Formats: sequence, C-alpha cells, structure tokens
Amino acid sequence: MEKISYLTKLVVLAGGKSSRFGSNKALAPWGKKTFIEVIVEKLKNVTQDLAISVRDPSDYQNLQIEKVEDLIPGIGPIGALYSCIKKYKRNYQRIMMIACDMPLINVEIIKYMLNLKTLAPIVIPEIDSKKEPLHAIYHCSLEPLLKHIIKEKDFKLNSLISMVPIRKVKEEELKQFCNPNISFTNINTQKDFEKIAEKFLKKIPCSHFSKRKKG
Repeated sequence: MEKISYLTKLVVLAGGKSSRFGSNKALAPWGKKTFIEVIVEKLKNVTQDLAISVRDPSDYQNLQIEKVEDLIPGIGPIGALYSCIKKYKRNYQRIMMIACDMPLINVEIIKYMLNLKTLAPIVIPEIDSKKEPLHAIYHCSLEPLLKHIIKEKDFKLNSLISMVPIRKVKEEELKQFCNPNISFTNINTQKDFEKIAEKFLKKIPCSHFSKRKKG
C-alpha cells in the first residue's frame, strides 16, 4: 500500500439529532468507550488529520480533536460537508465523512479509498446496489455545487452524488478487507444496538443509555 494522501481531512459526523435512537448516538457506549471514541481511535491509525462535526462542542470536551460547527444548522450531513469544505479547503483537497454510528468500520477499507487514483470528485462505496454517502470522500471543488443545492433547499447528499462523476468502490473490492455487510453496519435505533451488541459485544445493558431525547 502506497503512502496515504494527507490532502484529505477525515471528519466524523456527530451533529445529528439521533431522534430514532432516543439520545446522542455518538456518546452511546461501545464496550468501555463510546461510539465516537472507538471511531476516532480507529481513524488515528490512518491519519492525524481528523475532526468531528458537532452541534454542541461541549458534548465532546473529553476529545482532544478539532470540532466543526455547521455554518447552516439543521440541514443534516450536507450542511456538515459544506461547513468542512469551507473550513479546510485551503489546506486540504478532499473531505472524507464517516458516520458516528458505525463502530465496526474497517481502517483498511478507508486506507484503500484514500489511495485510489481517480479524477472523480466523489469516492463512495456501494453494497447491494446501495451507496454509502456517510462513508465517502468528497472533493473540495464541490463547494459551488453544494452552495447551489443548499440554496435550492435540496438537502440530500444523494442529490449531490447524482450530479457529478463518482468512483464507486464496489463490493468485490471491499471484500478484500472484510465482510462489508458488517463493517458498514450503522445503528439507528435501540433495537439495532441490542442486535449488534449481542453479536459483537456479548450484550451491553441498555440501561447504559440515557432515555432523554436531545434536540
């Protein structure tokens, strides 16, 4: 594997409302750590060029890592991507976004994606014909297009993806490193958590979660 390009900023998305989960997913327990601590620790094995996208930086005071607040709050991951491109475009060519609810991510897949040679402005995995926009790389040259679709109140990342050439990372490529159906598992609800924790963590009591909704 050739040297990873350090012109890419890796950003963990931790600014969502987690409404289906019932509390801040990023701070949910995974073993002795939280989702976001597990993900950040894994990503540090790839690069130190890390940040987290947040609604409230005070939620993550224990993490010694850059925090990026949305310039346009309340529009989801597309707002996070726009804010990160605005912040980092002078020093980085690309932003890789990683969801905070995927504690089983595989760093070898991330290294592989970072090192792919392509002119496409988006590098995105595709599993069972389903794209993974929250585990994808976006070129900073997309800023004007992002600004346009936000102005049009189209807040779907898939709309952006449909407008430009993309480099799909196909399932057979991903299988070189792991079972992609495991590594790309995301946790949206308490039932999701119970199912995944039972399989991979020998059950974490759900009493560890705060049932109070935030936001």
